[in-house]
Amino acid sequence: MIFSRDVGGGNLVETEIFRHGQANWLVVAAGISAAEGRTFFPVTGNRAARAETPMSVVGAGSASLLFVLRAIQQESIPSNVTTFSSDIPFIEFHTGYFRLTDIDNSIIKQLRWEWDLQTADGEPIERWLIPWRSVIGYNPAHAPSHLHFNSPPLVLAASGRMRQEHATNELRLAIGVPNPLALLLSIAVWLRTS
Repeated sequence: MIFSRDVGGGNLVETEIFRHGQANWLVVAAGISAAEGRTFFPVTGNRAARAETPMSVVGAGSASLLFVLRAIQQESIPSNVTTFSSDIPFIEFHTGYFRLTDIDNSIIKQLRWEWDLQTADGEPIERWLIPWRSVIGYNPAHAPSHLHFNSPPLVLAASGRMRQEHATNELRLAIGVPNPLALLLSIAVWLRTS
């Protein structure tokens, strides 16, 4: 076991159906914020509070995740579509992240994947990237789907700290939309061999 979580019933994650627009979305969550809990678990008793409990990672700290996704019948034009499994060929992401913190590794202290359209739509703070935003259609320093590698970890709390131009201890690697199963399994393999 790589991931565990200390909540009643032994559930690794909390799940819920979330209605957005004309579609139902599956919410898979552990270690989310109280605001996210109120949004995605509005009428489910104590499940919103349980969804705030992060997963423990054997020998490596803690993990939180939020996947809001839905199965779709065929690959479509949206950039937030990815492959999933042999039974469900494609899924569409509404919102998502996976955050691994307090990693017991000599170099990497934090690893995160984020789906963040809001920041991707913004202007880059790095002035030299501003012309590139119109070429690729989003902020190149903050792609909609990206992996963070941090050492030391960047504190996610609302401390008023604004991101400056890239520090040497932070890599935000632009990637396509990952298969969430493959993302979690590949991180689990890395953790088991670390």
